[in-house]
Amino acid sequence: MMRNIRLLLALVLIATSFVMTKPACADGPADLYAVAASQYARKDWEAAIVAFDRFIDDYPNHSLAGPIYFYRGEALIQLEDFDAARKSYEQFLQRVQTHASRPQAEFRIAECYYLTGDLEHAKADFDTFVASRKEDRLYAHALPYLGEIALANEKYDNAEQLFREAKTIAPNAAMQGEAELGLARTLRESGQLTAARQAYRNALKQEITEKQDAKFELGVVEYRLGNHRVAVDLLNEVANAGERNSAVAKLWIAKAYYEVRDWPQAEQRLQDLAKDESLKQYRDEIDYLTARIRLEQGGTSEGLTLLEQLLVDYPASPWCDESLYYLAEAAIVTGDVDKASVAAERLILEYPNREATPKAVRLVAGKRLEKEQYAAALQLLDSLGSDDVSPEMKKTAAAWRFELPYLRGIAQLGAGNASQAAQLLTAAIKATDDPQQQGSAYYALGLAADRSGEDADAARNFAKYLEVCPSGDEAPASRLLLAAALARIGQLDDAKATYALVDRTKCDPRLYLLTTRRLAETAMKAGDKQWAGELFEKLAEEGNPEEFIKSGVAGLSWVQLDAVDNETSTAAIQQLIEKDPTSTFIPSVLSGRAKVLLDRNQAAEALAIYQQIYRDYPESDQAPGAMLTAAQILNDRKEFGRAAELFRALIQAPSQEMQLDDLHYRLGWALVDQGKPEAAADQWRMICENYPQSELWSDAAYRRAESLLTDGQADEATKVLQQIVAKGDANVAPHATYLLGQIAVGAADWETAAAQMAKLETPSSDEQLRMMASFWHAEALFHQQKFSDASKLFNDVDSLARGRELPWSSTVALRRAQLAAHLGSWEESLRLAELAVVSFPDFEQRYELDYLRGRCLARQARFAEARDAYQLVIDSRLGGATETAAMAQWMVGETYFHQKNYQAAIQAYSRVAALYNFPRWKAGSLLQIGKCYEISRQWDKAQKYYDEVAANYPESFFAGEAQQRLNVVKQRRETADVNTTERR
Repeated sequence: MMRNIRLLLALVLIATSFVMTKPACADGPADLYAVAASQYARKDWEAAIVAFDRFIDDYPNHSLAGPIYFYRGEALIQLEDFDAARKSYEQFLQRVQTHASRPQAEFRIAECYYLTGDLEHAKADFDTFVASRKEDRLYAHALPYLGEIALANEKYDNAEQLFREAKTIAPNAAMQGEAELGLARTLRESGQLTAARQAYRNALKQEITEKQDAKFELGVVEYRLGNHRVAVDLLNEVANAGERNSAVAKLWIAKAYYEVRDWPQAEQRLQDLAKDESLKQYRDEIDYLTARIRLEQGGTSEGLTLLEQLLVDYPASPWCDESLYYLAEAAIVTGDVDKASVAAERLILEYPNREATPKAVRLVAGKRLEKEQYAAALQLLDSLGSDDVSPEMKKTAAAWRFELPYLRGIAQLGAGNASQAAQLLTAAIKATDDPQQQGSAYYALGLAADRSGEDADAARNFAKYLEVCPSGDEAPASRLLLAAALARIGQLDDAKATYALVDRTKCDPRLYLLTTRRLAETAMKAGDKQWAGELFEKLAEEGNPEEFIKSGVAGLSWVQLDAVDNETSTAAIQQLIEKDPTSTFIPSVLSGRAKVLLDRNQAAEALAIYQQIYRDYPESDQAPGAMLTAAQILNDRKEFGRAAELFRALIQAPSQEMQLDDLHYRLGWALVDQGKPEAAADQWRMICENYPQSELWSDAAYRRAESLLTDGQADEATKVLQQIVAKGDANVAPHATYLLGQIAVGAADWETAAAQMAKLETPSSDEQLRMMASFWHAEALFHQQKFSDASKLFNDVDSLARGRELPWSSTVALRRAQLAAHLGSWEESLRLAELAVVSFPDFEQRYELDYLRGRCLARQARFAEARDAYQLVIDSRLGGATETAAMAQWMVGETYFHQKNYQAAIQAYSRVAALYNFPRWKAGSLLQIGKCYEISRQWDKAQKYYDEVAANYPESFFAGEAQQRLNVVKQRRETADVNTTERR
């Protein structure tokens, strides 16, 4: 690459020789300028630079100072001080805006970046140059530089394009040859060896300075193309020329003889080269090739020793991977799989992208799988870390794309990981078109699907195997397993037809019986008793292994499970018990018969069998389920105590199939049904404390909160409910929120109640719960005296509840009427109250409506009607002793007071004071009596009543007014006394 640069420098230097015009004035600057010019012309670069620098220092603003930076840069170029040269050119461009040398300076800056190894800046400046200086003579010189940069950056397409253009526009044969050589190297590096060969030959026809290098490189290309004899001829020329690649060429000649298996020639040359000190850096390769030749010639021990020594002497050698592979291969041959694994693992760790690595892994993993060492095989295969073969592994990439996922899939399948195996085997099938490879993968994929219970996939893959390999080694097994899979997906007719084609003599005996049993069980479940019976008979045949005979007998008893009469089924079960009294199938058969009876609503008979199972076969897998079902039957029969006993027994000796939280939950409800809420509450507590992740936790916690509320532990209940809400159970959390609102209502914490109920007023909430929450939200707003908001919400509730009989519809009607009054709509309030009276004749709070009616009528000065309404409150059976009755009696007095019938008013107010024990209204009535006497100018009596209010009810709402009136009365009384005295 540097030869090209030197050539370009020489050409450019000639083209830009130092031409200076002597300044007009013969003064100091002129003399110094002339000295610099003279030294530059003589190529005394150091002296020229000293003169240039002196001129710039002494005359920085002189008109020639700018151009001098350019020539200074040229001199520095010759001295190979490229960084300083670049800076000088940059000074020139900054100071001289128009000059014939500007293009050359721009070119030189890019060239200097290139020569200092700053390819990024070099590329940027060369790109700028070729974009703006296409007509400049240096354009042709810039293209090879850009080509070399693209080649260095492995941008082969771009490099090829640049060198081709450079070749086309080269101004002379030498540059054309250099461009052709650059093209050849680009094609070689991009893997286009045939095209590279032609380019090298073209370059060698030109006058190029690197002819021997080009010839050497062409020899290597011919070697890589497999033209070893041609390579030897070219490399011999290079070797005989005695230039710098001479010794390396001899090594390539030895390698060529190695490739054509001319072991004597190759070995002799390698031995000679091993003594050549100039090839010291290639000693590892020489030793490797020597070791391989020994192995090929039967010297196994000597060859392996050489390989092991190579790993010790040259741990960083590029031949270590091949050495490790052959060591692994030798270990496999001798049966030392662990030693082979060590070599393969080292390859994976140190040389993951070398050709030898997948070969070694394939070799060792295959042996592990052969020995059923699945975990070890999987560990080795997975340590590669990727399903993709590196692009460098060109020889094995295609095969490895199938083999790696296939081997991993087999290992996963052997290790019991069917799902992972299926994914890998599917990838393997997609990676190959070879029928035998696809067939192997389809069969393994069928097994994976079969083991994971994906029967449709199993059937499809076994059928696919038979399609691509109808006579393959696994055809009998595939047909047998296909029949079983078809049966399990409900295609019994196809399963029968496929099973009929199975040749038992060509099947593995155990696989045949196992599959027959699965088919029989599937047929039984599908209701095809006839075929199931035939298959169970095959299993029960004499000569079969005992386990299958027992399965056959048990199966034949299963066939009779749903017999209409108990005697037939009982006889079949009894036969099984007599034939094999220790059979583990007996509990299963009994359980099956009990289920049949339960489905026929013969609960008593079923219960007896379930009791027999957990009593006589307590260690069987069916015993816990039988006990649980028996408990459920007892529960359904309302024998809650016996059911609870069984639930407790299951809790004390739990089965793996049963969840303790579920058993505690069932026991809790059984206790509730028994009327033992305290004991049930203990079960809810146990679930809450011990099973926080249970699906039943929220429901149990809610029941516990209810229990705590019943016991008056509102604070503890609140904590539990808040936990439920935090968990966010979609079914229970809304109810917990509602109950939190109810607790707040009970505590008259109306702000909290409103906040909780508002959370439930969303479209996602249950409609009934949303209406109830809206009601209590409105009620809370009412009690907070947020009358406008409460009115709107009660109106919404009324609209939602319209047409439904809800327990609080009458309360909604009452509140709407009350709120209309609070908002000053007295006529509307009266209308709503009277409508409510008609709509809810049995409303327990009718007296509240009557009180409100009285208020509305009084506001309209319809005092007599108002008193009638108030009297209904006073006479109410439910409301007569309430504060509302006291208020009504007080309001009767008010009507008289407004009509100035003070005697009647006094009588009405006196009834409040005498008959009702509500301090507020007692105080109010006494105050009003005092006012009546005051208006009647009976000062003594008025003062008496005011004194009583002030003395006995000092904290009441009316105490302040009583004191005020008392002062007025006293003043008026004193005035009256004075007037009386004067009259006397």
